[in-house]
This record gives sequence, C-alpha cells and structure tokens, in this order.
Amino acid sequence: MVSEELILHKINALSPNKLAEVIDFIDFLAERENSKVRAERFSQISNYAIQKGGTEFDLDNDLEQAALENLLAIDEAKAFD
Repeated sequence: MVSEELILHKINALSPNKLAEVIDFIDFLAERENSKVRAERFSQISNYAIQKGGTEFDLDNDLEQAALENLLAIDEAKAFD
C-alpha cells in the first residue's frame, strides 16, 4: 500500500495545472464509484419488483415512486459530499 506521506510528497511537487488534473481525476473516481452504487441499488430494486410484483409484498405504485425518488435524492446528496 502506498503511504499517505508519499502521495502528499508527490502532490506537493506538481505544478498547479497538474494538480488540477489530479483533482479532476479524484472527482472522476468518486463519481464512478457513486455510479456503481446507484446501478447496484437500481438492480436490487428491479429484482425485488420482478420477484414480488403481483404478490402480497407488491408495493402501492405511489409508495414505490416516492421510495425511488427518495433513494435517488439520497444518492444525489451523497455525490455532493
């Protein structure tokens, strides 16, 4: 594992332009991770809906929509943390 000290040393040696590229890359990695989490959550919800649709565990359409909107809002808020 790379030490934090080594990373900081290398970052401090960069020009401002290169530092901006590093920051952009870090943001890209974080967004990619958030996208994976959202895709996994969507997959889980879809699988649940397929398995439980038409059964006693099927949710009310309005309740389902509200739950999905809430999950998406939570994911969006986390993306800006």
